Amino acid sequence: MRIRLGLRDIRGIGAAADTIVAARAAGPFRSLADAIRRLPLSREAFENLILAGAFDGFGLGRRELLWQLGLFIRGRGAQPALELANERDCPPLAPLSEWGSGDRGTEYARSLPQRPPDESDSADVCHAAW
Repeated sequence: MRIRLGLRDIRGIGAAADTIVAARAAGPFRSLADAIRRLPLSREAFENLILAGAFDGFGLGRRELLWQLGLFIRGRGAQPALELANERDCPPLAPLSEWGSGDRGTEYARSLPQRPPDESDSADVCHAAW
């Protein structure tokens, strides 16, 4: 059994019901995103419409619709989007040609401590365990 409510009976809609009916007369809503684009409603009004089942015809559960709503309209107190790093945020690096030139690589290899000859390679240890 289904109970149908008038749009005016849904909390937060009230006078906006006429706006919803007029937008729907221009064509049915194809998705929640389409409704958000075409209706000047608050996030709370959309939440109440979802919870009342107004968007059940889209084939998604109410929880999924609420999730989508959060992607389109941020709630109060939501964390702002983090800025992406760009070139000016990166520290200056030496040109690649300086890294590959000279004996820097061999100097670094010489500065590493040498393993005593009696220690086995890690690959040998793995093979011996199996």
